[in-house]
Amino acid sequence: MPSQKKLVLIISIVVFTGVVAVSFGFLDEGGVGEESTEVPNYEAIAVVREVLDGDTLKVNILQELNPHEGVELGKDKIRLAGIDTEEMDVHKAVSEHKDVKNMTQAEYEETIYYQHALAAKNLIKSLAPKETKIYLDIDDLAHGKGPYRGLYGRLITVVYIKDEEKWINLNSEVLNQEYPTDYDQSYKLIINSYNSEFNPYDWLSSNS
Repeated sequence: MPSQKKLVLIISIVVFTGVVAVSFGFLDEGGVGEESTEVPNYEAIAVVREVLDGDTLKVNILQELNPHEGVELGKDKIRLAGIDTEEMDVHKAVSEHKDVKNMTQAEYEETIYYQHALAAKNLIKSLAPKETKIYLDIDDLAHGKGPYRGLYGRLITVVYIKDEEKWINLNSEVLNQEYPTDYDQSYKLIINSYNSEFNPYDWLSSNS
């Protein structure tokens, strides 16, 4: 039969092991959730200069942790990877919605398309207003008008925001707000026709 000292030692080891396991998440079967403090992968740090619409921002790149060809410090324009929100401008919206072809901008602004475009833009402005520091995971497989960029030269990225100890995936936030459920189902918010290292379907909430 073990001595009292050995029993105390064994109990102490078991308790300590349990504390360490909980601290490092070994006992968390649910994995990392949306509220996790786990630091995401990011390759550059930037600051927001202007939110142009629901998927495009003007930024100043402050630091590159993982240098990419053609990505330099200073002014740049980024596009949220994997998603394509409604257009703010009626002329751009025609390519997606033929029913707006003969509309004026004022008439277009009365449509549900524009309302979704504005909602997406306002969401980004609320989460990442001007001067917000953002963290960029650059799409290594994107290649449009140059490596890591889309057809219009915008840098394709997943954007993260740090809110105190919580990390927010901006792409996921926009996708889950704007995923079509109450209007033209032919509109495709998710882009999956281009090479990308990201799968936007992974960002969809189960109730979308």
